Amino acid sequence: MNGSALAAVAPSSVLAGVTTLHLALGLIRRHRTHNRARGVVFLAISVVFAATAWIFPSYRDLGMAAGAHLVWFVVSGLLGGAHAARPASPVE
Repeated sequence: MNGSALAAVAPSSVLAGVTTLHLALGLIRRHRTHNRARGVVFLAISVVFAATAWIFPSYRDLGMAAGAHLVWFVVSGLLGGAHAARPASPVE
């Protein structure tokens, strides 16, 4: 793609798909975060990433926001910690 194609506005179907992916990443991060209050903050930041698809609708901006969100997903996973696995209870 050339520079003008990357600056073109994406169709609404692409924007809706990208928004759905951003929200899915946010919900996954909230679900996997041990601290519920921190999980809500992580979800709020993911909602902001979801809104950027509609504020900056070019393919270039969508790619940059998706890359930034993936980096944020990894960093928030390191900050939030994962759920500790419960030991299996013996069956009697």
